[in-house]
Amino acid sequence: MNPLDKHKLNELLLLLIDGQLTDEQFVELEKHFTDRPETLDYYYEFIRVQMALQNDDMVPIAMPSPSSIVLDQQSKILPEIIEADYEAIEKQNLAEIEPKQTKSGSTYHRAVPSYTSLFKAVGSIAAMVFVALMLSSLQNYYARQKHHINTNQLQPVATVTELMDTQWASDRQVAIGNIIYPDSMELKQGYIGIELKNGAKVTIEAPAKFSIDDSETMTLLYGKVYACVPKKAIGFTIDTNYSRVIDLGTEFGLEVMGNGDQNLHIYKGKASLMAGKSLANKTSNIIEAGQSRKYDATTDRVSDIAFEKNKFVRHISSAYKIVWRGQGLSLADMVGGGDGMTGGKSKAGILAGNGQICLDVYKAIGQIRSEDLCGNQYNSVDMKYVDGVFVPQGQIEKLQVSSLGHTFNQAIEANGTYICKGIINLCGTGSNLEGGWVLNGIEYGIEGNPAIIMHRNKGITFDLDEIRQDYPDRKIVGFTSVCGLSEIIQNFPKDAISANFYVLVDGQVRFEYNHAIATTGGIPIEIELNPDDRFITLITAYDSIGMRNLSLFGNPTLQLD
Repeated sequence: MNPLDKHKLNELLLLLIDGQLTDEQFVELEKHFTDRPETLDYYYEFIRVQMALQNDDMVPIAMPSPSSIVLDQQSKILPEIIEADYEAIEKQNLAEIEPKQTKSGSTYHRAVPSYTSLFKAVGSIAAMVFVALMLSSLQNYYARQKHHINTNQLQPVATVTELMDTQWASDRQVAIGNIIYPDSMELKQGYIGIELKNGAKVTIEAPAKFSIDDSETMTLLYGKVYACVPKKAIGFTIDTNYSRVIDLGTEFGLEVMGNGDQNLHIYKGKASLMAGKSLANKTSNIIEAGQSRKYDATTDRVSDIAFEKNKFVRHISSAYKIVWRGQGLSLADMVGGGDGMTGGKSKAGILAGNGQICLDVYKAIGQIRSEDLCGNQYNSVDMKYVDGVFVPQGQIEKLQVSSLGHTFNQAIEANGTYICKGIINLCGTGSNLEGGWVLNGIEYGIEGNPAIIMHRNKGITFDLDEIRQDYPDRKIVGFTSVCGLSEIIQNFPKDAISANFYVLVDGQVRFEYNHAIATTGGIPIEIELNPDDRFITLITAYDSIGMRNLSLFGNPTLQLD
């Protein structure tokens, strides 16, 4: 069954459970069974899931495929099943259904299956086989097998792909590349990345107790897990004590607390949440991207909660000590030697005239000779994410802007030859040097609001491919920032100094703003980035002459998806 068929079948079966299947959709479901014999096995597994949800003691252990069961078995027990279902319906007094109270005080009536819906539930050959076999033997089978698992027959179900700062509750030894067999694992500290055999990837954050049950299913007793599920792994499932989350092509985060409370956030696609302590209270909800739900173990109810974008760890890298929760990557932090999230040093940066890295650029200025700095020359930088820097000088029509020879082929005016202060500086943790950097009344260069400070006529290029290597499961989809001249300019009228700002991608202009002055305020930048874009370049070029002309890119951020 291809992923699209599997995805559609999941939707139809979930609608069937909820009693929301239309006549047209029922015909479509019937066609799945008629045209695709393998759907029989898949529907069998789906019913097995529902039985496990209805009985908290059940353990999802594989059973023989229904395709191995001869059809005459169904003829012996089918009449009994249909008769039992009729009797169950007859016992209900449809005219006296007790109304339920919602949180808002309004009432609703629980839907009761009609004779027509009953026939839909057991009308197909596949449904007849499954309902009959499940209700007659499934629970007894689980009871027999629950405590008699032959460990010699366990199959590998997943692989450890990442570990970071881990501490286990036992003397367990886990390393990257280890094969995982069905087993309970308790992580006291740190993070672990796991890829299941079906291709689903999960990142688990301690404290957590979990198990990978088979190639498509895991159990989370407590902790946080983020799941990234490709199309080929649609149907990946996470069980908890009181719920089951079934993927329908998603990225989602699930948090389970020690008291049984749970939070589910859907970041892409959608998933089904089935929750409740008992069969009578079990509910099924299909939740879509940008939505989240809370299951309250005390009240046994599911409710809406606010969606939190950065709640879960989505990616870890032990090699570079990266713990990524979905936030953008700060280019200002990278200028200061960080990884885009942490580690960048305030006042650290690069001398644009020669590419020298400085822990304190302002102290280094006095030690630099003018003859050591070259205008219009591309200078490589020995930093992981920064490709190089340069100083545009004079009237320029062609300027190299990357180590691979990309050029900026647009005529620009870069007035002034004073380049000893030609620096690019990170001020990420707060220092009010030279009076501060302010755009639209907002101060930049302070903790939580970083900036790249670029004195006149400077350029810096970042290597996007180097960044992608550390985030192989993510896409760099855009760049955002705010640029301008600081509203605090000492000793000069605010309209006496003007500058031009550019953002290039592989030498091509993606953003341009000319003749900005201090009273212009912050100029927003928002550009899209494509998978084949290699370099992004930030440039400020002055078309007036002045000394304390402080230009900046505030909160320069790469957006990941």
